[in-house]
Amino acid sequence: MDLKDMLAFRTLADELHFGRAAQQLEMSQSALSQKIRKLEDELDVQLLTRTSRAVGLTQIGELFLQSCRRTLSEAERARETVLDARDGLFGRLVIGCLGAAANGPVPELIRRLLAKEPGCMVELQHFLDAGAQVRAVIAGNIDIGFVRPAALDDKVVATHLLDESFKAFLPEEHPLAARTSLRLVDLREQPMVFLPREFNPSYYDLIVSACRSAGFEPLVKGYATSLETQLALTAANVGIALLSTLNANISRTGVVAVDIDPDDIMAPLWMIHARWQRSRLADLFIEVAAS
Repeated sequence: MDLKDMLAFRTLADELHFGRAAQQLEMSQSALSQKIRKLEDELDVQLLTRTSRAVGLTQIGELFLQSCRRTLSEAERARETVLDARDGLFGRLVIGCLGAAANGPVPELIRRLLAKEPGCMVELQHFLDAGAQVRAVIAGNIDIGFVRPAALDDKVVATHLLDESFKAFLPEEHPLAARTSLRLVDLREQPMVFLPREFNPSYYDLIVSACRSAGFEPLVKGYATSLETQLALTAANVGIALLSTLNANISRTGVVAVDIDPDDIMAPLWMIHARWQRSRLADLFIEVAAS
């Protein structure tokens, strides 16, 4: 078994279709089928279930897929490390974050890291889902993550960085736009714009729970999949967007931001990293964040 075998299996597991997987791998469908059969024979297990219409993973196949993802990720990181060193860059740190972290503490933390390690490469990846970041840290695809509350794994360490207040983003002609501050109850029966729950369940639930604690159910009139598109719907007078204060530096013509009383809603921001097998740069970044 080698990396090419793992790559073939991972691609097939992602596609669950021999034809599409073979096309991605630039090989014939029969050659891919033979490679997978040979891999199963070598391991003396059944990795896939096959019918005339569908391909699926066995329980052992699911476990093997997780190992393949980690191994291939490490192999790619090793390749990138060598290429970076060839180009005079020593070490690569991959950071995952959500919008609030990118608009908040992350740039300054990266600046302080580069002051200590100017020869490193930093890669910043945007995530909407905290759970996806946790999985990426465990798989070794990212070194550091910045998340809202999430169900964490014992392989991950979470450090509480700060608690954020919120702002209501309103159309500039809205009657509440002239206020200097608002209570959540002021938004009762006001149309609102939300991020879909499947993009970030914990963040969605935090806002809904806060509204319910204030005595009302949010009246959601629009959904948008990014901060920018939420503000676009607000500018279009679809509804009010509730966003954390760190996002207040995102401006949009026709939209006004008003403080929400922090007693009504706060959102914690956490930094996460692997408990074991961290890189030297990850440890340096953690040290910088703690200082």
